[in-house]
Parts: sequence; C-alpha cells; structure tokens
Amino acid sequence: MTTIRVIMSMVAVENLHLEQMDVKTTFLHGDLEEELYMMQPEGFVEPEKEEMVCRLN
Repeated sequence: MTTIRVIMSMVAVENLHLEQMDVKTTFLHGDLEEELYMMQPEGFVEPEKEEMVCRLN
C-alpha cells in the first residue's frame, strides 16, 4: 500500500498522467490466429445440445 501511495504522490506532484491496466484480462482483447473450441459454460448449455462445443471468435 505504501508503494501505491508513493506513486500517486509522485503523479500529483509532477502533474503526470497515470493509467491502470488489468493484465489478467489482456488476453480477452487479442486476435486469434488459430481455431479454438471450448465446452459450453455452465448455465449456458442448450437443451438437446449438451455435447456441442463453442468456437471462439
């Protein structure tokens, strides 16, 4: 927490622009070059299509 306060103080004193990035979800915004398939997420399975998979775009 101290490190965050120091960085925020430096940004305020130097009148800098601060940006935040969420590295855990970065892959969600990438372009796929290969075909990827996944099982249907729990709760989104369509009746009579339980064995089908989803193709990611």
